Parts: sequence; C-alpha cells; structure tokens
Amino acid sequence: MTAIRGDLGEAPIAENEDLIIADIISANLKMMEVEPNGFKWRAQHPKGHGAIPARFVVGPDVPAEYRVGLFAQPGAFDAVIRFSNGTERKDDPADGDAHGMAIRLFGVPGPRVEGPADAAGTLDFILVDNETFFEGDLNEYSAFNDLVSEVLNFKRNGDEALAAIVNGIYLKFLKKYFSHDIYAVAQKFGDQHPISPLRAIYWSTTPFLHGDIAVKHRVVPDPAPAPGELRDGATGKDGLTDRLLAGLSGQGAAFGFYIQPQEDVVAHPVEDPNVNWTENGAPWIRVGRIEIPPLEVTDTQARSELIAAGDRMAFNIWNTLPDHRPLGAVNRVRNKVYKALARARHADGV
Repeated sequence: MTAIRGDLGEAPIAENEDLIIADIISANLKMMEVEPNGFKWRAQHPKGHGAIPARFVVGPDVPAEYRVGLFAQPGAFDAVIRFSNGTERKDDPADGDAHGMAIRLFGVPGPRVEGPADAAGTLDFILVDNETFFEGDLNEYSAFNDLVSEVLNFKRNGDEALAAIVNGIYLKFLKKYFSHDIYAVAQKFGDQHPISPLRAIYWSTTPFLHGDIAVKHRVVPDPAPAPGELRDGATGKDGLTDRLLAGLSGQGAAFGFYIQPQEDVVAHPVEDPNVNWTENGAPWIRVGRIEIPPLEVTDTQARSELIAAGDRMAFNIWNTLPDHRPLGAVNRVRNKVYKALARARHADGV
C-alpha cells in the first residue's frame, strides 16, 4: 500500500477496516441476483446500456501544473464506456435512479498502483450522475449496504410491505446514530432523471491523486446539457438504452473531462465524499475530451451483444497509474468490494 497522504487529509487506516470491508462485501454478495442459467447480475449498476466504443483525447492545452500521469503529454487512447442504471435491473425507472459511466482506456503505458499494467494497458474511471457519495465514512457505508441488501431480498421474495417496514425502521436508526440524514442523501443520489446517458453529467464523487495534489473528476456533455435534459427522463421499457443508441445513430457525441483540485484540506476533505467541493469553492479544470463516434445498431441481436459485452466487463478505480491513486478509506473499500464481486461474477478484466 502506498504511503498515506496525511498532508492531503488522508486519515490513517483504522484497525477494524478489514472487518468493515468484509461486512460490506458480504452485503453486496447478497444483492447479486443469479439467473437459472447461472448468469450473475452486478450487485451495483446491474443494468447496462452497452459497451460503447470511444476515444479519450488529451490535448495540448492542459495547464502546465496539471501535466502529470495520463495527462503528461498530448495523446489519444481507444476506450470503451459502459453506461448503466444504479439499482434497477431491467427497466429504466420512472421514479429516478443513479446512473453510471464506467470508462476503460487502452494502450496506457506504465505500471499500475497495484503492479504492472496488463497486456492491453487498461486504465479505468468510474463516475456517477451525482456530485457527492451517499455515505461519508466506512461505518455509514457498511450500515447502508446492510439495509439495501435486506430490503432488496424482501422485495425479490414479493414482500413489498415488509420491505417498506424494515426500510423505515432501519432508516430511523441510521438517522439517529450518524452525523447526517443518510436517507435524505441517498434519496437525492438516486433521484436522477436524465433524458439520455449522453446528456447527463457524471462525477467521481471520491478523490484521487493528480501528481502531488488531490482532485475529483467530472465528465460533462459537450455541448453542456440544458437543465431540462437532466430532469426530463426517458419513458418506457429500456428508455435510456433506446435514447443512447438513437443518440449515436448517424452522429457522434462528446464529453469534456475535468479535474477539481483540492484547495483546502478542511473545505475539500479527502475522507468525507459526502462534502461538495464545488459548493466550498473548488474550481473545475478541463484536461481531456471523450469522443464517441456514430454507432449503428441495426437489429436485436447486435443490441443484445453490445449490452452483454458491457455486462461481462469489470472496472476498478485502482486500475490506474500511481500518479492517479485513489485516496481515502471509501476508495480502499471500493477496491476490495469491486474485486470480490467481479470474481463472483467471473467477469472479464478481474
């Protein structure tokens, strides 16, 4: 493990961290649905909208002080993007959800945080369409995952009423014993209604190194979306998948890639991803561009294969260069949880 960056606000590793992580892994494994044919759905972001080919471009206009790691010099990398729903497995929910954008780059040279690069030189970013995470520390992370796993199991067994009762009692407990209203934060996190995956804004929510500083990441459609595009939603079964593929038919799409440098360790904490750095004055700096070429999916089989290709993939924010190491306890949890769930799914890229 790389040395803890106390100067950036990274806290020492707690003695019980491994026990908490084991509990979170157990809760997530309970959320994983298994089909009769043995196919295992992701515990988080189970519904994918396809493995979409793209290019990640680092231009010559990156400010000199941010030219490190992946952004050290101009270049372009082949990429694949998996857009997804956060919780709903089959339909795009009318009452909102969180939505993900997982990006895999290829051909990135250099060692990774946890060893050498794979043969393809892959590097991953994982983002979601809410600026902050819904848990502030490991105890909240563990408690909320326990809640979600139990409620989901009741729902899957057809016990909607019992699920609602358990949900209500547990959330009152969480609100009483934790520093903020987890329920309100989680409701906001899952209350996103983009008109298309191509017109949503995505954030890393958690911080990363960028050379010798801490940053967060953001991806914004280019041109930027109007407010209505972020709230109008998509209707019908597979509405977001339909909008994604229609939006790429005969035309491409583009996003700007931004970093947000930490300017104050108190106002922009590393260990509490529930704090909004933007509201506390941290600026956004554009350092890259994502280009998605036109994509013609002409029949049902091609569409199914595109979605299945994304579902087979496994992403991990720790699959990155040392210059971009994930920071903080929540990111350490994500590393072990992602690996455990990918192994359980037998996913590609573990």
